[in-house]
Amino acid sequence: MTRKALKLLELSDKKDFQTEFFRLKGQITAAKSFRERLLSLKTLHGLSMLVSRINIVGRIFVTPLRSDFECLTYPVYKQVDSTEFKGLNQPLTQVPVHNPNYNKQPWANREVGWMMMLLWGPVGAGLLFAIVYSWFMTRSLSRSQSETQRLIAVQ
Repeated sequence: MTRKALKLLELSDKKDFQTEFFRLKGQITAAKSFRERLLSLKTLHGLSMLVSRINIVGRIFVTPLRSDFECLTYPVYKQVDSTEFKGLNQPLTQVPVHNPNYNKQPWANREVGWMMMLLWGPVGAGLLFAIVYSWFMTRSLSRSQSETQRLIAVQ
């Protein structure tokens, strides 16, 4: 869109470059159809950002926030006392490879279905939003454009 606006700007002899540039970009945007708005790189970018962020936000809501949180991601438990592990002055203990409480997790033994839900759920919601937004913007901009043309014709 920027290239198109710059090309149109080269053809015009206006002095105020910035004002004219943004006016032309607005005209190009207003001229887009519903299909052009919906099937654009901007929509694809928005959907991919939504899918990536929804997983991060989900982790924030399911992670318990405690003041005694300790990072236990090393291959051995730290030599400290916590609510899960009494290890102060104990020899290093390896972290189990498999979670003993795995079957209590909502995704246990349904990993593919869980993954599909976390992918296609946000994509579906994002597409629904994109369809409504594109329809509304196309309709409102075409109305305002037709009103402007009608007012110009009257004058």
